Amino acid sequence: ATPIGVLVADTAYKFSRRMLTVPYLSMTYAFARQYSVTKTAIFLEMTISIAKIATACAAIAILFWFPEKGFAYVFLLAGALSLLYGFLPKAALGKG
Repeated sequence: ATPIGVLVADTAYKFSRRMLTVPYLSMTYAFARQYSVTKTAIFLEMTISIAKIATACAAIAILFWFPEKGFAYVFLLAGALSLLYGFLPKAALGKG
């Protein structure tokens, strides 16, 4: 990996992370305004923690069972997990 390649990859990662985080937090706070803010914040943090642990366990299992192509499969897992945004209820997206 060249320094320019690392810079481009890091920039793309940070940009895509912000592009997903901002709308998600916006709809979470809009939901919290309608219901209990404390309960929503606790639920959000618990959900994020559980999802991180489950994703890390899945990635470790993939890398253990598929040592040669494991990184490609982990990338596919990340892509599949990002598609889960499509299953959010319309009310959570501010459309309902």
